[in-house]
Amino acid sequence: LLKALSQLKITKKEAGLEIGVSWNNLVRWARKDVAPKKENLRKLYRFVKEKVEEKLRNSEEFMRILKNLTESDIFWDKVVKIEKVKGEEWIYDLSIPNCHNFIGNGIFVHNSNLLDAIAFAIGSTSVKSLRAGKLHELIFHGGNGKSPAEIASVTLYFDNNNKVFPFDEPEISVTRKINRKGVSIYKLNGKNTTREKIIEVLAASRIYPDGHNIVLQGDVTNVIEMNPVERRSIIDEISGIAEYNEKKEKAMKDLAEVDAKLKEAEIVITERYDIFKRLEEERNAALRYQELQTQLQTLKASLAYRKIQEFSKTLEELNKEIEKKEKENELLQKEIEAVESELERREKSIREIASKLVSLSKKVEVEREISYLRTKILINKDKIDSNRKEIERIDSLIQRLKEIEARGEAGLPRAVKAILDQKIKGVFGVVSNLIKVPEEYQVAIEVAAGPHLNDLIVDSDETAKNCIEFLKREKIGRATFLPLNKIKPVLFEDKELLKFKGVRGIASRLIEFDKRFLPAIEFVFGNTLVVENLETARNLGIGKARMVTLDGDLVERSGAMIGGYYFRAAKLVPAEAEIEEYQKLKGKLNEEIKTFEKEIQDCEARLKELSKS
Repeated sequence: LLKALSQLKITKKEAGLEIGVSWNNLVRWARKDVAPKKENLRKLYRFVKEKVEEKLRNSEEFMRILKNLTESDIFWDKVVKIEKVKGEEWIYDLSIPNCHNFIGNGIFVHNSNLLDAIAFAIGSTSVKSLRAGKLHELIFHGGNGKSPAEIASVTLYFDNNNKVFPFDEPEISVTRKINRKGVSIYKLNGKNTTREKIIEVLAASRIYPDGHNIVLQGDVTNVIEMNPVERRSIIDEISGIAEYNEKKEKAMKDLAEVDAKLKEAEIVITERYDIFKRLEEERNAALRYQELQTQLQTLKASLAYRKIQEFSKTLEELNKEIEKKEKENELLQKEIEAVESELERREKSIREIASKLVSLSKKVEVEREISYLRTKILINKDKIDSNRKEIERIDSLIQRLKEIEARGEAGLPRAVKAILDQKIKGVFGVVSNLIKVPEEYQVAIEVAAGPHLNDLIVDSDETAKNCIEFLKREKIGRATFLPLNKIKPVLFEDKELLKFKGVRGIASRLIEFDKRFLPAIEFVFGNTLVVENLETARNLGIGKARMVTLDGDLVERSGAMIGGYYFRAAKLVPAEAEIEEYQKLKGKLNEEIKTFEKEIQDCEARLKELSKS
C-alpha cells in the first residue's frame, strides 16, 4: 500500500490527513518500527483504491478524447520540414468559401474582427489578443465624415433550447460595453452584472474567455513551437483535466480547512462538555441544596413550635412571679414614701445651708478676681518695662550695625565702591552682600570665597564691559565682574564624598541667595566642600577635592594646605538684613506693649466695677 502511494505520487502527509493518522506513523510503518492497526490498514486500502479508480476514470476520459481527435473528420498530417527564407515575410491565410468563419469540434475559426468581438464579449482581458494597445482604442475614432463613438459594444446571443445554460429562456444574450475611460460594463439578458457572473454562466457550456474555444492569429504557431509538456497542458485544459485538477486542489484545501474546523469543533465540544459536567454538578448541588433547605425549614418549624411551648410555660411562671413581686412592690412603695418625706425635710435644710454657702462663695470669688486683676496689672507693667529696655538695646544694636555697615562699605576696594555708588542698571552688588550665611559656616564660607567676596555680580557681559570702560575712563582702579549670561558654574562632581562622616556639604548648598545669582554663586562656591576639621579632610584624601574646615583651614585640590589662626575683619551676614530683623523684633515688642497697656486698662475698669458692687 505504501509503494502504491509512491507510484500515485501521494505524500504520506496527504494520506495521513485522509485516513486520520499522523504522517509520522506512516513513516514508522514503512520502517517497520510499529505495526499498523487493522482498522487503519482498511482505511489506507480504501483510500488507495479510490485514488486508483479515480486515475483510471481520468485515463479513460483522456483516451476517449484522444480517440475522438484521431477518428474525427480532421485531417492530421505531419509537418516534415519548416524553413525560414530570406526576403519579404509571407502570411498564409486559410479560409472556407462563402463563409469566412466556421466551427469545428467546438472551436471557433475566423480570420477577421468577428473573433475579436466574440473574445471581447465573453470577457477577455488581454488587450494584445484583441489587437489594441489599450481597451478604449477599440472604440470607433471617426472617419469619412463620421463622428467618433463614445462607447464600443458587442452583444452575443446563445441558443438555450437544450437548457445548457441555467436559465428558462430559449435564448440568452451577453453584452459588454466599454467607455473612453476604459471601464467595462457587462449585461446578462439586458441586466447589469459582473464579469465573474458572465464567466460562471458561460462555463456551463465550456466557453472560457482565455480558453481555446477561439484560435487567434499566432496561436497555431505557438502550439507548433511548444514543447510536449506545454501541449499536454493545453490538451488538459481542452479536455477539462486541468479544471478537474484545479477543482481537486481546491477541494483538498477545503477538506484541510474542514478538518481544521472539525478539530476546532472537537476542542470546543470538549470544553463545552467540561462546562456541561460542571453545570451538571452545580445542578445536583443546587437540587441537594433545595432538599436540605426544605429539611431545614421543617426542622426550624419544629424548633419554633418547641420553643413556643417552652416560652408559654415560662410565661405562666413569670406571671406568677410578677404577681408576687407586685405585692412586694406595694410594701416597698409605702416604705419609699416614708423615706421620701424624710428626704424632703433634709433637702430643705440642705438648701438653706447651700444658700448661705453661695452668698459666701460670691464674696470669695470677687476677692479672688480682684487679686487676680491686680496681679495681672503688675505683671503687665513689668513686661512693658522689660520690652522698653529691650527696645532701647535693639536701637543701640541697630546704630552699631549701621556703623559697621558704613565701615564695611569703606573697606570695599575703591573701584568696587565706585561702581556701587554709580547705581548702574544690571549691577546687583558684591557677592558678600548677596548671600546669607548661617553663623556656624561664616568662617568657612569667607575662606572658601577668598577674594571673590568682593566680586561684582552683573546681569550680562555688556554691563560688565560698560563698568570696566567707566573704571578705565575715570582711572579709579580694577574690579572683578561675574556676568550671569556668560559665567560658567563650577559644579562638585564627586558625590560619593558627601556620604563620609564629618562632611557638612557643598559650600553653595549651605548658604541662602536669590536663585537668579545661581551661576555666579556656583562659580565661587560650587567646587568647595565644607568639612568639620582637618582630620576629616585627611580621611577624605588630600587632593581629591577643594575642602574648607569650619574654623577656616583650606585644602586645595593641588594638595596645598592653608591654615592657622584666622582673623576676621567683619561678619558675612549683610548688615541690612540684620538691621531689618531687629526692626521687625522692635515692631513686635511695640505691639506687645500696646497689648499689655490695653489689658491694664481693661483690668482697672473691671476693678472699678467690682469696687462698686
